[in-house]
Amino acid sequence: MEQSLERDQAQHSYTSHDEEFTTALIAEIDHAGRTLRLLNRGHPAPYLIRSGRVIELLPAEPGLPLGMGDLISQPATTDTFPLAADDILLFVTDGVTEARDASGSFYDPTRLTLPDRRPATPAEVLDRLADAVYRWAGGRRDDDMATLAISLSKSDRPSRADASPSPRSPAHPSTPC
Repeated sequence: MEQSLERDQAQHSYTSHDEEFTTALIAEIDHAGRTLRLLNRGHPAPYLIRSGRVIELLPAEPGLPLGMGDLISQPATTDTFPLAADDILLFVTDGVTEARDASGSFYDPTRLTLPDRRPATPAEVLDRLADAVYRWAGGRRDDDMATLAISLSKSDRPSRADASPSPRSPAHPSTPC
């Protein structure tokens, strides 16, 4: 990706490249759902939600955004995190982490309150996060906010018996999550 961005910048040499970089977060979950590997290139870190607690998954060595790779001589490193059955992974953009309250303080997703008597669902996490950011910022929004929550609970996954044909393509059965 770094090389592709460099080629694109070279092909468009007539434009200013002062601000041409891209943050990226690449996540890989093994087939068994037991390990998360992350490559973070300057993007807000994701969060692991386990037993109602929100934990930021910070990189051991922060990587520079794509397009700035020529500033360092070493390749970016990946981080590995263990996963448990009812974990939820929460991915956010800087519209969440840079939301400010009236005093100018940034919102911290680790402050998110979730039920502790039962595992939260991804939809519940996203709803509570959107509400918390809205309340934190006093209703005003200065930046877009993209969020993604992924559940690792096997109970959330349909079995093959539950799979039904997709409405768009009746000839192809839907793929279980």
